[in-house]
Amino acid sequence: MSKLKLTLDYTRTVIYRAACVFTFTCLFLYLFVNMFKTTDGSEKFMFNNTYFTFILVFSLVIGIDSLILKIKAIPKALAVAINYVVAVADFILVMEVWTGISTTPKQILFGAIGFSIVYAIVMGAFALGRFIVKKIENNREYKQQFEDKKKEADQ
Repeated sequence: MSKLKLTLDYTRTVIYRAACVFTFTCLFLYLFVNMFKTTDGSEKFMFNNTYFTFILVFSLVIGIDSLILKIKAIPKALAVAINYVVAVADFILVMEVWTGISTTPKQILFGAIGFSIVYAIVMGAFALGRFIVKKIENNREYKQQFEDKKKEADQ
């Protein structure tokens, strides 16, 4: 594989995964904000355009971090562990500290725990999907396509 093709493949992976994370995070936060609307229509947690910048930075780091999962020389368990540590650090720094949403260590801890739960659910879904696909590929039986035609020709 040429260096240009490899670079384009990695760039495409980063962009796709960052776009997915960006979209998921925006939708998740939008639903979160709508849950905490007060009765008078004002929002306790104001969601303004600067948060989209933070979400974009968060998503790009996650997209770049996801490249570790594509490296075949690293065992999958180690790659997932490294991905998890970088993702949690990214979430704590960008989404909690820089945005100013979490101001106390207790809030940061609960945010990290919540993010870890979401990470476990998403990574578990990917692992389950990967397991099912591998099982299907391994259990496929080979059928000779021309066996019936050869028997018909011999008769």
